[in-house]
Amino acid sequence: MVEELKKDEVQKDLQKMVKKEKESRMSEDEKKAQDKEQAEQKAEQLKQDETKKADALILAKKEEERSPEEKERAKAIVEETKKAEEAKAKADEAKLSNKDRIEKVKQESQKRIDDVIAENKLIKDTTSKEAKALNDKLSVLQKEHDNLIEKLSKDKPEDLDTLVTKHQERIINKYLEEDKGKPLEQRREITQEEFEDWKNKDFDSAYSWQIRREVRRDKEKDAITNYLNFINKQTESAKKTERKHPELNTTVREEELKAEGKTREEIHQTLLKENEKYRLCVEITDKHPEWRQKVNLAELVVEEMEKQLEAKDKDPKETPSAVEKEMAELRQKLEDQEVEIEALKSGDVGINSSLNRNRQTPTQATEAEKQLITTMKEMNSSQEMIDATVTKLRAKVANKK
Repeated sequence: MVEELKKDEVQKDLQKMVKKEKESRMSEDEKKAQDKEQAEQKAEQLKQDETKKADALILAKKEEERSPEEKERAKAIVEETKKAEEAKAKADEAKLSNKDRIEKVKQESQKRIDDVIAENKLIKDTTSKEAKALNDKLSVLQKEHDNLIEKLSKDKPEDLDTLVTKHQERIINKYLEEDKGKPLEQRREITQEEFEDWKNKDFDSAYSWQIRREVRRDKEKDAITNYLNFINKQTESAKKTERKHPELNTTVREEELKAEGKTREEIHQTLLKENEKYRLCVEITDKHPEWRQKVNLAELVVEEMEKQLEAKDKDPKETPSAVEKEMAELRQKLEDQEVEIEALKSGDVGINSSLNRNRQTPTQATEAEKQLITTMKEMNSSQEMIDATVTKLRAKVANKK
């Protein structure tokens, strides 16, 4: 015990010496910056301590003793504490290995089952109805327990090192197969048996080849690791966007279409037709191939998709059918005003009517006709359509006269 105390004292002395040495080498500006940082940290700590004391006093009061402000603060304290505990629980769970996570779930679900069994024993001699209800509850809990354990065992993703090793093994097997007929020194991979035989016959050549192979494998491992890290980050980006736009997660629909016997291309074409957000994302991705090299690919694409959807909502484009419908309504409305079309008046616009082909000068438009012509031009109607509409109107007026 005495020796341990001495070790602690020596360690503390050593830390003080190191700190003192560092400070002695600091410039005046560095010392000032350090003093300022320490002062700010101390002030922040004091502020936190005061807040904790004030919060403790509020929580110590009964509900009816608190002022309106204190009641609000009490609610906030409870909410903050709850969030902190949840965050801590999540952090602690994230640190657990797959084995520990499964064990934890086993213990929690088993406790629930044990509680039901104990309760069942207590009322076993009462009514059979209560016992049956508890047995049914127990059966459901047992099933949930088994399903959860099975899901946890399957769903835990493989760690990066395991994935890298698997990728490397596939590459090695590929090289072994492709390089079979080549001379040993030209092969990328050989079996251990071939290497041992070669080493016994020509140690220097075999050893030099082995060094080259290890260098190549290291480079490939780095490339695979970087690639998998990149894919993982892109996947995380996609998950973020799917939480905001669930329609972009097409997994279920793809499985349905696959079950119908559709090919990959047919599935893609179906999604393009029935899923507007999917279609926009495909178009945007094709338009910006440079984004494929970014880890936040999905977020960039969805951000652009949202802009396009917002612009579409603000300024919807009229379809040709809608335009034609409006024009028909306008023509009908003006035709109903034939009472106002009587005498020809001077105007800036004139058209040749099929009713007046024998006349040398064009018939001048009435005010009503001018209004019709102006409106149709604003709607980008062709001159033929304008002439035909006015001609029809004049013919109807002439017949009624």
